[in-house]
Amino acid sequence: MLKEIGYRNLNGLNVLLPKINHFLSKIEDGFSFIKVNHGFWCLASGDSYWGDPYLKIFDKLLLDEVKKIIFNIKKYDIDLAISPVGAPQQIHTKISDLSEFIKKSLPSDYLPYYAVCWKIYALSGDLTNFLEKIIEKKIIVVGLEHLLEINKKFPNHSIENFVLNFESSKPFNRNKVFEELKEKIKPNTVFLFQAGDILSTWLIHKLSSYRVKTCSLIDMGRALDYYCSNKYLNKKDSELYPLPLDNFYDQPWLRK
Repeated sequence: MLKEIGYRNLNGLNVLLPKINHFLSKIEDGFSFIKVNHGFWCLASGDSYWGDPYLKIFDKLLLDEVKKIIFNIKKYDIDLAISPVGAPQQIHTKISDLSEFIKKSLPSDYLPYYAVCWKIYALSGDLTNFLEKIIEKKIIVVGLEHLLEINKKFPNHSIENFVLNFESSKPFNRNKVFEELKEKIKPNTVFLFQAGDILSTWLIHKLSSYRVKTCSLIDMGRALDYYCSNKYLNKKDSELYPLPLDNFYDQPWLRK
């Protein structure tokens, strides 16, 4: 499958950008896929600008636990995707500084995927083809309520929605979510996550210890918004983030 894999250079970082067939071949046996974007790298590098919004929702140990996962990624049977690039209005730490921090944080011989690959597949139509070709599998979408609309786009698929409920007034019970998702792990099941890269990474890492053959755990992030007519998050959801999130079609990765 090497001929199916392309490469990109991001500010001195080499990343994998494969054709969709690469993941279709992996899904036959099942795989785990996590991604961490600029927000994680800013937090991990000690940039406190991102700290408060996350700590309003998650306990303080979450970031430390996820850092251990990412910095020791070769210990786990999990594919990692990275990107030091985010929305221009959200970038606080310089991209060049983040790139250097990432290079120092990951094993020198580790080649990660490009974190926006699923968004690229959404635009090209490859993501739709991917989902059509796994119609025989059960799909569990893990994310906010607006993702319920995906069911309408794929009426012939067996899709279950695991809706996450966040409240800014109290910590998020991630262990309870993990236990509930663990009970849903079965053969021929594909979990699609859009829960923020830090929470998704923690959940997928924990669930991977229980993953069975032909089961996959994939953090697709906001690529899933491609199938939602209302690409904006509602006011309640937006309270989780330090700055407003763009409409899907106006997100920075769509801009040339």
